[in-house]
Amino acid sequence: MHVAGTAERARALADVKAGERVEVVDIVFETIRELCPTLGIHLGDVLHCQRRTARDMLLLRGDGGQVTVDRFYASFVEIRTVDQSRLAPLSGRARPVVPS
Repeated sequence: MHVAGTAERARALADVKAGERVEVVDIVFETIRELCPTLGIHLGDVLHCQRRTARDMLLLRGDGGQVTVDRFYASFVEIRTVDQSRLAPLSGRARPVVPS
């Protein structure tokens, strides 16, 4: 599957590595789509992966809010990589260092 409007292949949020910034482009399955807002994940969100373990992920939203999501659920969230150079710094107190 490809991300609409790009040549990039769709990836799952569960595959994102610590330090990556990505945009949520689709949420597969209605049940997961209904659950994601309660987790703090919405279509169009830009997320920065702070930490990834075998079980879960710690993500920072653009508004500075933190989201912890089980990697099982993250496997049903499709993302695309965000061009780091075109992003404004994340708001909020927690400001991750983005590797260059």
